[in-house]
Amino acid sequence: MIKRLLLYILAGAILLAVAASADRGYKDTALLEQYAAEIAAYLDTQEEQGLEWVQEHKNTLEKVVAGRGVSDQEAWINSLTAQADVPYTLLIHQKDSLLFASNNKILPLPEQFNTILKGKRRSVQQLALGYYYVSYSPFDSTKTQTLLVPVRFTLEETSHQQDGVLFPANEAISEKVELNLASGDHVIRLKDQDLCWLRASGTVQAGWVQWVKLGAYGLILVLVLALAFQAAMYFTRRGWALAGAGLLLALVAGIFWLNRTTGFTAHAFNQLPFFTQRFETTSLIGGSLGDWLIHLALLLWLMVFFHRAFRLEDLENLPPLPVRIALSMVCYLLVMLSVLVGVEVYRQLVFHSTINFDFDNLLNFDSFSVLAFVGILMLLLAFFLFGHRLILTALQLELPTSFRIAEITASALLVYLVAFGYQDSFQINALYIAVFALVYVAAFDFFLVLETPGLGGIVLWLMLFSLSSALLLYRYNYLKDKSVRLSYVKALATDRDSLLAEPQLKKILPRIQQDTQLNRLLKPWPFKPQSAELRKRLNELVFSQPYLFQHYRLIVYAFDKDGQILPQDQAKGRDFVLTQNWRRAKPLPNEPAIRYHRGPDGIFRYMIKVPALRMNDPTQPVELYCFFDHQYPQPTRVYSELFFQLPYKNLNRLMDYDFAILKNGRLVVDQGQGNQAVFQNAPANGQVQEQFTEQPRRVDAVYKSADGKTIASVGRPLGGWYKQLYLFAFIFALTSLFIFLLALLNTYLRFLPKYYHFNFSTKGSLAKRIHYGNFALIGIAFLGLGYLTYQHFSTSAQETKRANLDNRAEAVRTHLRNQIGDLSATSDSLKRALPQTLASLAASLSTDVNFFGPDGTLLFSSQNDLAQLGILPNHMSPQAQAMLTTGAQREAVVAEQLAGIGFSNRYLPLNNNQNELLGFLGVPYYLSDRNIGPEVSDFIGMLASVYVFLMLIAYSVSFFLSRSILRPVNLISDKIKQLQLADKNEPLVYPGDTQDELSALIDEYNRMVEKLEESKGQLIRLERESAWREMARQVAHDIKNPLTTMKLSMQQLERVSSDPVQAAAYLKKAITRLIEQIDSLAQIASEFSMFANLDIRQKQDLVLNDVVESVYDLFSEQKEVKLVLDIPEDRYHIKGDKNHLIRVFNNLIINAIQAIPSDRQGAIQVSLFRQNDHAIVQINDNGGGIPPEIQKRVFEPNFTTKTSGSGLGLAICRKIIEALDGVISFETRENDGTDFYVKLPISTPETAGQVELSEAG
Repeated sequence: MIKRLLLYILAGAILLAVAASADRGYKDTALLEQYAAEIAAYLDTQEEQGLEWVQEHKNTLEKVVAGRGVSDQEAWINSLTAQADVPYTLLIHQKDSLLFASNNKILPLPEQFNTILKGKRRSVQQLALGYYYVSYSPFDSTKTQTLLVPVRFTLEETSHQQDGVLFPANEAISEKVELNLASGDHVIRLKDQDLCWLRASGTVQAGWVQWVKLGAYGLILVLVLALAFQAAMYFTRRGWALAGAGLLLALVAGIFWLNRTTGFTAHAFNQLPFFTQRFETTSLIGGSLGDWLIHLALLLWLMVFFHRAFRLEDLENLPPLPVRIALSMVCYLLVMLSVLVGVEVYRQLVFHSTINFDFDNLLNFDSFSVLAFVGILMLLLAFFLFGHRLILTALQLELPTSFRIAEITASALLVYLVAFGYQDSFQINALYIAVFALVYVAAFDFFLVLETPGLGGIVLWLMLFSLSSALLLYRYNYLKDKSVRLSYVKALATDRDSLLAEPQLKKILPRIQQDTQLNRLLKPWPFKPQSAELRKRLNELVFSQPYLFQHYRLIVYAFDKDGQILPQDQAKGRDFVLTQNWRRAKPLPNEPAIRYHRGPDGIFRYMIKVPALRMNDPTQPVELYCFFDHQYPQPTRVYSELFFQLPYKNLNRLMDYDFAILKNGRLVVDQGQGNQAVFQNAPANGQVQEQFTEQPRRVDAVYKSADGKTIASVGRPLGGWYKQLYLFAFIFALTSLFIFLLALLNTYLRFLPKYYHFNFSTKGSLAKRIHYGNFALIGIAFLGLGYLTYQHFSTSAQETKRANLDNRAEAVRTHLRNQIGDLSATSDSLKRALPQTLASLAASLSTDVNFFGPDGTLLFSSQNDLAQLGILPNHMSPQAQAMLTTGAQREAVVAEQLAGIGFSNRYLPLNNNQNELLGFLGVPYYLSDRNIGPEVSDFIGMLASVYVFLMLIAYSVSFFLSRSILRPVNLISDKIKQLQLADKNEPLVYPGDTQDELSALIDEYNRMVEKLEESKGQLIRLERESAWREMARQVAHDIKNPLTTMKLSMQQLERVSSDPVQAAAYLKKAITRLIEQIDSLAQIASEFSMFANLDIRQKQDLVLNDVVESVYDLFSEQKEVKLVLDIPEDRYHIKGDKNHLIRVFNNLIINAIQAIPSDRQGAIQVSLFRQNDHAIVQINDNGGGIPPEIQKRVFEPNFTTKTSGSGLGLAICRKIIEALDGVISFETRENDGTDFYVKLPISTPETAGQVELSEAG
């Protein structure tokens, strides 16, 4: 014990040292230096590869920039395809005019080219997508080649939620690492030049270090728990089970409290995904998914100890009836209260965690959802062990069935009262909880009484747990969904965005007011500024607030000092801007320069008024108005899905619903497949309600504003009962896999209760081998078929989505050709028609559209703001351009990247009616593998449900098939067990197919029985003859001594007959001797007769206690020995013959008395006790014991160690006990005594409590 403790302490110290060194020695300074070195090496490698590629394709590049054709077009396309996969972008330009780009991952704007050329030849500069390493050098005498290598992307929202990374040099670099272009401590140095510096905005630590810490602290926890478990089990073995349980509870409570108060896991593992996703509450489920799993592991560990420690198997004397009733009631009540705890845990997990439980689309579960379900399975296993131990304890108290039924019912009533008191918290009808608790406990009690462990019992429990969990989780998920919809509909009906938009407007207002470029862009009189230029500059300022940029469209209006429209392309005048909007708008509190208003066009907008000066001239003041028109997110816009992930008003799940808004009788927005009929049944002003629709089956939350002008609805299709069936199938499959792994571990570790046989051992059971083999083959077939089906339909769904996007692209090209087919590529009408035509097409088809000129330059984009900021490339993919300009292909689908995020782009050439190339149409699309449509999910769910039920059917069929196969074998086995030489053995009748293999086996068995009967007859005859010979020999031997004595006496009498005096004297002595020998012969004859004719056919109901007491009374007056009697209060009824039993016990006590040496004070103890379903009478003496050499012959007939007697006493005793279906045995200790045991089956147990009840009645 001491050695093990020291080993634990040593291992814990080593692990603690590892965790501490990892926590303190490898972060911040050292890590940032490592990152800086990695980035420098990465930049150097990329630069070398880029320059090598330029030198390798120098001649081709010269032809391309000169506008000449390429000789080997295919090789050039392959080279450009390879360039699409490299991180860098190689540009050839003449001043600010782009001539060639190896890819379009980053294409600087013209003004950015000037900034690049003004800087150092090697530097790090901030562009639209992030920080880039810039290296430029002459390409020829007039052109420059510039290499751009991404260092750090700055679109954090996008990078977090999509597949991109922040640092291409090392994907593991934390988002807390930032770049500083001025100076710092951790320099990125390349070719003896300082490029930039790294800094940390918080604690930075490598991800693998946190995994090491997690492993070390996890092992420390395992060591502490193992040590505590050993100590608790030690207390339990000493009879202090409550002390052991208190120790473990105190340890677990201490761990829980320490983590909750210090936030240890949140700080120590803040870069591990399942600890960073925080929960909304830390009550039962913990603060994160990692805490949830840790808590459940601790709970399961406690339940394993509880199941092992608190047992009643060794209980010999049951407590009084009232105590047993109270204990049993407590057991049943605790099990039912655990149901309440489980319900509350489920509620908190669904309501207060941030885990996605999309039960209507199970295939969209992420890894966090699956891990949460693993936690649920651990919770169910812990509750199962808890309930199993308590109900098994209740059954071991041996209360009548009526008592247990009453206690279960009473416990259910108490649970109902508790649930009713907390019904608002549980959010489920208390009656449902009480009924489930009643069914759960009653089923547990029923199965334990039937003793049905094994795989069949486990399957039944899996079905019960899976069904209850599916119903409960689905119900809570619906209630959470309802609360979300009710809150969302109120938010949508409210125009103001005080949570996010208004604070960001307040942040950008001073930036706009202090910006000097706006004054320069306004231009002096008589020149007119361009609205597009003003809007571009303002978008650059607004883009620092991505939420505002995403959800509000910026429109700029400017008026000179005379109130005249200043920009020449401004469409709206002062009446619209001032009269209809600004003057009717309400200012924000404490911010009069920012106002909000819903305009006459039905659009809600925020407005900012900025005073400005044309070229900073005080004599030319300008009124500048920035209108931020709210626009609702478009669900299928590719660039929005890639770059804009900030939800409107923090309504994170808004895009999962159909929603619509009605303003003053005008439908402002209608996204999805909502039911506008709900507006006709709108609630009263300021009220919200939930409306159900049968056709189509859906549910909508509807809210009407307090002024009655706005009605909003948020809803979704409502899943039927089959959705719950799909969830049941999912949980059942996951639980089955969990049980399989658990059984596999328990097969080798043996850490679970033996009662349920949680292992895969098939030794000694051919039925198990057949059953498990068939079930495994069917299961593997179903799993393989299910996986292939899933892959097929997932691929089909992706192809369908791709085809849908392709159809949209074709529709855009067809419609565009019809609209501008008469125009030429050089006409101004084309440039004027493109924006309006493509904008309406993109809006109607809910897709993004780009249009490039014949030279590949971007002319229009449906996300024009992104293009003006340089986020979207201003040139088409060089790979696609090369593929389409050859004329060999009618379209090109290429893979592109922006900020490390990959997507596809479909390029289509557009010709006019004269077959002249007008340009190229680009339609991007992003196919996410993580989101599978509801149709595919429903089909796979239905298929999974069918597979689960087929598996259950297959399990049943396999079970009965294995039994049917082995039934004849078992029949033969039973017949073989019944083979006896005493009775007639009947042949076996096989009801199955007479032509199968088993029929042949049974025929052989019947032939063997016939031969056995023949042999038995011969054997009986031989044994009868042998028995007669043995009997004759034994009788001859036993009567020989008395006859010899009689003969000698008669001969002596004959010799003295001649002398009357001697004859008279000897005659009396001879007569006495003759009588003794005749008595001896009579006794021998009597014992042989009894042994031969012993037959106990009349069995009566006896109380064994009374028989033992009567024997004790018979010998209690013996003075040679001290006789002690020990019998319990419980009375044991048996079936037997009282006289024969008394003879057995008399014989055993007489033998015990005779075995005690004369020099020793004799002590004999007669005890009666119960062992399972048998009563045992123990007769213990302190005699000399039985020598080893004769122990095997003690019960043989005619064997004795005495000088007199036939040796049939113990043989007769054994024959009597075996006739009563009992067993007689002994244990002996040399020179210390012998214990004889008589074990008899109890027919009707009668406890002391029952005696009391019967007497009272």
